[in-house]
Amino acid sequence: MAEERIFASFAEKRRYEYLKAEKAKKNAPKVRINVDEVARIMARLGEINRTPFVNIEWVNDKGETVPYDVEAAEAFHFTGLANKDFVDFEISDPDGQNMKKGPQSTK
Repeated sequence: MAEERIFASFAEKRRYEYLKAEKAKKNAPKVRINVDEVARIMARLGEINRTPFVNIEWVNDKGETVPYDVEAAEAFHFTGLANKDFVDFEISDPDGQNMKKGPQSTK
């Protein structure tokens, strides 16, 4: 059981917790990020976002067309988000709950 500390004030307790968290961060393993990989990803995302939405066929790793709700796609157009955000907005659900209709459906 951890030793219970008594603090003179709430501010002293917050400072203690902050310093403890900062120490833990310094001791955490470093994450190595390849800047060239980030540049390639950013370039690809830029390419996706410059493509007119109607000219995009969303596919999975197998090259199969990923179905999505056309009405949701039409609503997405008015969000002001970038094309890349459509994946999070509508078709990224791993259980397929958002994939109710194919791209050609009109309801």
